[in-house]
Amino acid sequence: MAPLGIGLFLLLLSLLLTFIAASSMFIFQKRLTNIAESAALFLAENDSSIETYLEQMDISGFDSLKLRSNVLSDKKTVRVKACGVWASPSIGVLNLSQKEICSHASARAGQ
Repeated sequence: MAPLGIGLFLLLLSLLLTFIAASSMFIFQKRLTNIAESAALFLAENDSSIETYLEQMDISGFDSLKLRSNVLSDKKTVRVKACGVWASPSIGVLNLSQKEICSHASARAGQ
């Protein structure tokens, strides 16, 4: 009976750690999406650079955050790509200790 209980405990523990890591990665990606969307809106409305956006916003809590922007051929649409390095809250879950995650957003300038 003891080996079955120990095996069940280890299985539940691994499922819990996987759930925690997946939730952390999802929240990290949503934060990147928020940054990419706000940067795209800022650049579309203000016709400025990504450096100006970074100077005005307090973006902390990201390891090696990279923002890239480009204006599409219609000269009204701005596309922003935000990438950051996500670190797993639990060590060794699915061999994902660190992974680069990216998010994209676009915005169009008004009339």
